[in-house]
Formats: sequence, C-alpha cells, structure tokens
Amino acid sequence: MANTKRPYSAVRFYLPNIILGVLILIIFLVLSTAVVFRVKEIEVKGSTIYSDALIEDMVLNDKYKYNGLYDVIKSRFFPSKNVPFVEKISVRLSGNHKLVIEVREKALRGYTIDSKDRYVYFDGNIKVTQISDQLIDGLIPVEGLTIEDAAEGEYLPVQSSRRKALAVVYKNIKSRDITADRIIIDETDGTITMVSGEITVMLGNKTNLEEKLRRLSYILPKLEKKSGTLHLEDFTEENTDIVFKETK
Repeated sequence: MANTKRPYSAVRFYLPNIILGVLILIIFLVLSTAVVFRVKEIEVKGSTIYSDALIEDMVLNDKYKYNGLYDVIKSRFFPSKNVPFVEKISVRLSGNHKLVIEVREKALRGYTIDSKDRYVYFDGNIKVTQISDQLIDGLIPVEGLTIEDAAEGEYLPVQSSRRKALAVVYKNIKSRDITADRIIIDETDGTITMVSGEITVMLGNKTNLEEKLRRLSYILPKLEKKSGTLHLEDFTEENTDIVFKETK
C-alpha cells in the first residue's frame, strides 16, 4: 500500500506557534504592567463618612490589587456598587505609581426617623437619598413627622406643602449660614419651629418663610449666649414686629 502524505496546511503549521506567542505576550504584558504600574501611593478624595482605609479595602479587594492599570480597568467595568451613602467610586492613575480613588457621596441635607426607627436621609429637594440604621453626625434632623413607606429616590412621603417648606428652610440654613440643631413640624397644622442652641425660633407656617429666615440670619448672632423664644410666626409685610422673650 502506497504511503499517502497529508497535504500541507499553513494553518496547522503556524497555529500552535501563534497560540504560544499570544500566551507569551499576555504573560509578558501582565508581568510588565505589574512592575510599571505598581501602586506605591494611594490618595482617597471626597470621603467624609468612611475612613480612607475602609474605602481602599472596598476598592482593592482581590489578589491583583496594587497593579494600578488593573485597578483602573476593574473599577471601570466592575465598579463598587451598593455602598451606603455613596453615589459613585471612581479610580484613576496619577503617574505610574499613584492611585487616586474619588468618592462621590450622596447628597445628605437632613434626616428624619420613620416608623421602623430607621434614619431617612434626604437632599435639598427633600428627596430620600438613603435609608439606614446608621446615624451620620452633623446633619439637622426634622422631628414631628410620621413617616411610612419612604423609598430611596422618591420624595419624602409627607404633604407637598411641608416638603416645600422644608426645602426653603434647608436652603436658607445653608445659604445664610444659619445655625440650627433641629427642626420641628407640627403634624396638625404644619407650623415650623427651629431650635438653635438655647434659642427656640417660632417660624409659624410657610407664609413669608423666606423673609422670616432672612431676618433670622441677622438676629440669631445678636442672641448669642442668651436663651429664650424668638417669635417670627406673625411676621408679615404689614406686621414686621419681631418679639424675643428671654428666659429668666
């Protein structure tokens, strides 16, 4: 029987070499990036709630960490998600050996407590940004509201007139640098009371609320080291009398 030779195939001849070459190239690239982009310094920006070390642990959490190029690519395609109080975490290189982790936190202007004793945080538009068992310091609470079925991304479930009044109050507290410890809303008639240190401020209803708060920003500093009740509830364009009853 005559020997039959298999026909020459360039694909069969070169394919193993091509595969081997690609594997060698991949190994070379992995090893070289591990050296060229070895992370020697990490900077965390924008995190006021979590420590820098905790943010690092959230982002750099597998065996390939500290390869800066890998860390950047990973964060782009597999970003850290569902981190309480955090909107987004991004990672970038600053030079070959410095990794910058930037944290964009959710907007937190104030909070109230719902029927399940959870903290319901909201932004300046009184839209719920986070519901948590964790208390964040430095925010101004709202008391007197009954909160049921609050949901993140939705407006605080109270009457729209009260949401609008709260938005005005928080906006002016921030823009006019008003010191406030807590805000109280009477659930029956919606009247607003603000507590600032030893001063109780009766703001009344939403009528002329912006102007009341403007006047308050001038008056409060003059009442430093005093205690008592400041009556702004009857303030109107016609009645501009403001009464302060000092506690004896």
